[in-house]
Parts: sequence; structure tokens; C-alpha cells
Amino acid sequence: MAVLLKLKNGGTLSVILSWLAVLIVTSTAFLAIRNHGSLIDEYHHFLQIDTFLHGRTALDPELTTLPGYHVIICAVAFFVRASSYPDMRLISFLLSLVTIVVFYASAKRFSENPQTRLLQFSFFPLLFPFFFLIYTDVTALLFVLLALYLRERGWRSWGYLVSLISILVRQPNVVWLVFLLAWDFIETYGWRSITADQFKGYLRANWLGVLIVISFGGFALFHGSFSMGHQDFHPSFRLYTGNVFFFLFLSFFLFAPLGLANLGERWCLLVRYRMVMLFSLVGLALLYWFSFHADNPLNQFDFHLRNKMLRYLTANSVNKLIGFLPIALAALYFATTRFERPVFYLLYPFSVALLAPSWLIEQRYYLVPAALFMLFRPAASRSLECLLTCLYLGLSFYCFDGILNDRFFL
Repeated sequence: MAVLLKLKNGGTLSVILSWLAVLIVTSTAFLAIRNHGSLIDEYHHFLQIDTFLHGRTALDPELTTLPGYHVIICAVAFFVRASSYPDMRLISFLLSLVTIVVFYASAKRFSENPQTRLLQFSFFPLLFPFFFLIYTDVTALLFVLLALYLRERGWRSWGYLVSLISILVRQPNVVWLVFLLAWDFIETYGWRSITADQFKGYLRANWLGVLIVISFGGFALFHGSFSMGHQDFHPSFRLYTGNVFFFLFLSFFLFAPLGLANLGERWCLLVRYRMVMLFSLVGLALLYWFSFHADNPLNQFDFHLRNKMLRYLTANSVNKLIGFLPIALAALYFATTRFERPVFYLLYPFSVALLAPSWLIEQRYYLVPAALFMLFRPAASRSLECLLTCLYLGLSFYCFDGILNDRFFL
């Protein structure tokens, strides 16, 4: 009887229907691409996994990441006696489903409508195609989300250990470990200064996270780079603006229904703080004009859809000027988004800290910032949320179909 009452209320029914939609769409997509030939970096990831499966420990010099992902896939593959491309894609797909489950569990803690966020996350166009491929990004996202969930449940040390795994999958995830440390500090002490005794207490409570950060910093200094391979394309200890601006450019389209809603309210804020907004806009425009370039050699291949977009944005002064409009509007949307908890605003500086060190402009780097924003952002009206979900579903179909039929890669 209780189950029937819940179904009548629509809550449980909507959750069931949302999960059915996710499972049907993702399973169908996986079956469609399972036997497809190797796609871009899949070859090197598969080669590394196969190397481990055959008992060798040599690292592929073409890979830039630590081999955490490959060890995980290898361990599962060894246990179930898998060895082929389709098998490795299946294991990656199963990890992707776990990622969706962890996101949903987190959304239940951060959002009023977790089933809607579930659909939007599952069909997010920058993420959806990688659910089925032998790539590190979704698994790295899994451990970042799991670390956040564990921290929110109060299991701080477990969150730090999971963060360590996320770093072993993708080194830049050390930024999100520092994010968790800053989160804990602000949740405990607020935004005020603290005494020496309070700081010692903070270090005692968070020693594991601090130790991992210091150890990783020591590793990077000893190794001379954050990247394991291709250091010529991924130089360390430098800052670039390319990914920050391209993320803003894409965000305008990915969050357009939300950004274009309540323009009147945003305009009022713009007028109220016009001097601050004006100086910020001028500073952003000058930084964009003089620093935004797509000159990494890996950004020159037109088979990548992102590279085609970058080529257009940097082709001439007119295109570059046109490209600044969605960037400015996206920046305005993020600046005027009112988070429920002040600690959520940490997402912005840490996203910049994640993206700024990378010379290669790559949309896969945006998955964690986008996922966290989807978790933290305030709810919109039902019609806008529905429109956003439909937008994501349509864009994901377009991207997946283009990859499946070898027209382009993201």
C-alpha cells in the first residue's frame, strides 16, 4: 500500500521512469558502439591495459596520466578473463553506470529534484559519448564525485583516500582534493581568520588530505612535470586562458535555457553594480583578446569538433569578437547565480585552477566543473529544466552519432 501511495504521488514513479530512460538510452548506445574500431586515444589506453594483463609494467610514453585507470580496468578484466576491445568498453561502461549512481546519490543531498539532475547528467553532451569508450575521464569523475559524497556524509578520511585514487587516474584531480580541504575549512571556521591553535586542530583533522597534496607536489617537482608523457604538448608550471574561455563559450550554449531566463533580474544586478560589472567586463575582454589562442599542435586536427570551433573563433578579429559575446553572457550567468550554500562559490576559483595550467584546449577537462555545477546550481522552473534535459538529449545524440559514423570526434 505504501508503494502504491508513493506511485500515486509521482515521486517514486518519476525516479523509476528516469532510471529506465537512462538505462535504455545508455545501453542502446553502448551496444551500437561496442564493436566500433579504436577511437583516438583508446588505442593507447587499451595498449596499456593489455600490457598490464600480460604481466608487464612498462608505461606507454604516449599517455599523459598515471596508470590508475588502467590498473582498475586490468584488475576487473583479469578477474572476469576479458581481453578484447568490446570487453574493455563494457567494463568502462559499467564504471560509467556507477558514476551515474554516485552522481544521483550526491544530487539527493544537494538538489531538490535529483531525478531531473540524473537525466541532465546522464545526457550531458560533453560526457555522454565517453560513457562507452576506453578513456580515463568518466572514471576520474567517478572518484571525484564519490570523494565529495563521502565528505558530505562526514567520512572525511575515506573521502581523501578516494581523492588519492582520483589523482592516480588523472593528476589534475589534486585540485579537487584541495577543494575538499578548503570546503572543510570554510564549513568549520567560515570565511574569517583563525588562531594558531585552530589551524593546528584543522591540520590534525585533515592530515591525510594535506599529506596527499604535499606528496603529490613533491612527486611533480621530482618528476619535473605533472604530465607523464608528451610533455612537449603538456608543459607544466605555466598558465593559459584558452580552456577558461572555451569553457565559458561552451557553457553559454549548454546552460542557455538557464542563462537566458530571468534576464530582467540579471539586468537589474548589472545596473546595481554597474561599475564593478563594467570594469570586470572590460578586464575580461582585454584578457580574452590578448591571451586567447588555440596554438597547441593537438588543436590543429580538424577531425575534432572542438578544434573546428576553435579554428573558427581564432580565424580573424571579427570571429574572435563575435565569440566574446557568449563568453561574456556565460560569465554574467555564473556571476549572478545564487548558490544555496556559500561554500559552493569555491567551485569557480578551483575550476580556473584546474583549467589554467593546460595549454591544450580540451573539453574533457570541463567534466568535473560542469558536473559539480549541475549538483550545486539552484533549481529552475519545471519547464526550463525539461527544456534543458531535451537540449542535452538532442546534443548527445548529435555528438554520439557523429562519433559512431566517423564524421568527427569531440
